[in-house]
Amino acid sequence: VGDAFVVCDAGGGTVDFISYKVNNLKPLEIEECAVGDGGLCGSVCLDIAFEKYIKTLVGESQYNRLKDRDKKKMLLNFEYGVKRAFTVESTEDYSVDLRGVEDNEAEKIIDETISLD
Repeated sequence: VGDAFVVCDAGGGTVDFISYKVNNLKPLEIEECAVGDGGLCGSVCLDIAFEKYIKTLVGESQYNRLKDRDKKKMLLNFEYGVKRAFTVESTEDYSVDLRGVEDNEAEKIIDETISLD
């Protein structure tokens, strides 16, 4: 009784926080002890930033010429491969297939694959 705790709902597109205080254990009684807050800051923001990064590297014109299915594969490769495997301790390079993108060694795009380090 008297303890407070925070509930965090971190979804793919939003993160929401709310704080509660325990008033009674039997029966359980809790009350909100701070105004909840949240925002658009989920992991989907990483996907959006990655797509913007690729557009910047290859140019808007080349990016827009890519087939929709190839863009989708690229984003899924990033989301389910790179993003989910990455940790702060990671030392390996990650790669994402960029089917239809011209090679650019300066940007580490070789054989339709970009190396992310």
